[in-house]
Amino acid sequence: MDDDMDDSAEEFNQLTARLRKTSVDGRVLFVRSLSVIENKHFDELNRLAALVSRRISSAQNLFDAQFYFVESNSPLKPKVVSMSQRHLKLSVRNGVVLAYGEKPYTPLHVLEYVNRDPLSPQITEVA
Repeated sequence: MDDDMDDSAEEFNQLTARLRKTSVDGRVLFVRSLSVIENKHFDELNRLAALVSRRISSAQNLFDAQFYFVESNSPLKPKVVSMSQRHLKLSVRNGVVLAYGEKPYTPLHVLEYVNRDPLSPQITEVA
């Protein structure tokens, strides 16, 4: 199992290096869901948390943008939140995506597709 996690980490590092070379400004946008790797490596959560911590620190040092999706009941959630500069809560109600900041606090917002373009949502504060 250790080799599997190490192989995945090395593969990720190689992919990141290739993306960084093609980036206009040398930065990379990371969007990661931790639930798959958390389930895959459940018996090694401390090691996984250390790996995620290194990834977050590295991306912050390189000024890369990063989004981590973590389930609300995940054992990794407290560790990821403590390392994050910002923490948003996302929820879906009646087909609508709602978002608000927990760190720092921000009012409730809704993501809307105003022009029917799924790649350009508009974020609107809910009054």
